Amino acid sequence: MTIRLLLISLLFTFGFRSDNPVAIKKLGAKNIFFTSDPMGNLYIARGENLEKYDANGNLIRTFSDKTLGQISAIDATNPLRVVLFYRD
Repeated sequence: MTIRLLLISLLFTFGFRSDNPVAIKKLGAKNIFFTSDPMGNLYIARGENLEKYDANGNLIRTFSDKTLGQISAIDATNPLRVVLFYRD
């Protein structure tokens, strides 16, 4: 159910490019959340890991800081300075 919701959200985030939308990539994980920036990049948080994907679903970069704990929110409104928030 969460994977279907994620794929539907991805389609609305990047827009429909044809009459028959096709899933680019399936992400088989639970307890993840995501956001996108104005340039069309997708940021996915899985625990303390952050992954950045381009508009085609290719992994660009990963980030992890185990000392701060799990990521609780991502602010990607400025794609040149992505801000991560952690719980206390």
